[in-house]
Amino acid sequence: MKQRILINNKDVYLCVFILLIKVLLDTYYTVYVTNIWGYEGYTLSVKPFRVFISYLFLSIFYLFAIFVKKKNNIIYFLYILLIIIYLIPNLTTFAYADADIRIIIGIMIFLSSVAFSVYLKFKFNFESLTINKQKKLLVILLISCLILFFIRYRFQIFPRVLIFQDIYEAREVFGNKSTILHDYMLGWLVKIIAPVGLIWGLINKKKFIVLLSVLSLIYIYLLSGHKSVFVTVFVMIFIYYLKGSVQDKIYLVVLGILLFILVVPLIDTLIGTNLFTGIFITRLFFMPSLLNECYFDFFDDNYMHLSYSVFSVFFEYPYDLLPANKIGLEYFNRPDMMANNGVVSDAFMNFGFIGIIIFSLIIFLFLVYINSFNIDDSYLGLFVIFALLFVSSPFLTFFLTHGVLLFIILLPLLMQNMKKIKLHK
Repeated sequence: MKQRILINNKDVYLCVFILLIKVLLDTYYTVYVTNIWGYEGYTLSVKPFRVFISYLFLSIFYLFAIFVKKKNNIIYFLYILLIIIYLIPNLTTFAYADADIRIIIGIMIFLSSVAFSVYLKFKFNFESLTINKQKKLLVILLISCLILFFIRYRFQIFPRVLIFQDIYEAREVFGNKSTILHDYMLGWLVKIIAPVGLIWGLINKKKFIVLLSVLSLIYIYLLSGHKSVFVTVFVMIFIYYLKGSVQDKIYLVVLGILLFILVVPLIDTLIGTNLFTGIFITRLFFMPSLLNECYFDFFDDNYMHLSYSVFSVFFEYPYDLLPANKIGLEYFNRPDMMANNGVVSDAFMNFGFIGIIIFSLIIFLFLVYINSFNIDDSYLGLFVIFALLFVSSPFLTFFLTHGVLLFIILLPLLMQNMKKIKLHK
């Protein structure tokens, strides 16, 4: 018998929320972004047919979400987040800024790989570690990372970053002293090890692991001034403590995003500034879509074949600056700007549309791997980090620098549903 797909009231509400997010972002782009930040390259060219197509595409890909929901909660949450922060902003610039339709096609290929990953599983026979061994592993990982950073930086911290001051000074000092090893360990610690440790500790009521994970993130934030490190703690804990089922949590997160997008410009209006709209609307939603246009324009028939990486032994890299800095120079007149962007534009930059297909296939296999394990739903918040990385990080950076390969190792050892593991105290 065929599996019936049941649509409940919250599915309908979620669809309405996502449509409202699209309407709000369309409005903000035409009213705020192009008028206030047009000098950065945001243009306005309304095409009614493209507006219609943008809502049609959004509707189609939301329908996919209903099928994903029945298979895997974690990937469903990731898929919904990617619709909101990746597909919708690019549909907006497609409709209102005459952006290259190839960007939309590329994102749809990528989103399709996410959606269809729930229909395949690998057969593994991994046994999770006992709780005591899991705890020891996390302690070793967390303390090793802390020792590595403490040897290099000691107490060279910037306490004022807690009130969002001295941010750039902290980043400059941290960057000047950092080594390749510390660059890698930074991503591994703040994107994977500490978030996994935080949620693991909450699930298993191990206060020491929770404290060690939080202190690790705070110490790195005081050293580096990277706000994403600071936000990680609150996002993970907030989603963990949301009441209700996983579906309820996803519903509340999307509602929260909608209210956030609605309230931020109102706050700016009340205090007479554009600061918060610039940071939380323009930078978060529309800067990646603008960078997509830059990458698709500059690297059209000018593919890099990963020649700026370890693959330079096979291909000669033609520029003095790295791709992110080259885009910063060519489109923003800022060679110091690290204009990194997400998986789709990175794939196009390196291999064109074939690259988008290849990279999407690899992401598909990665998500099939995730789908092959019964991940505890309490790790839902971790996939907010993954969604943001898909939108803002190059492909190799996603897997290597940000520690996703480490996640692949830790998943079967630490993150499966603990109710099915015999506890050993």
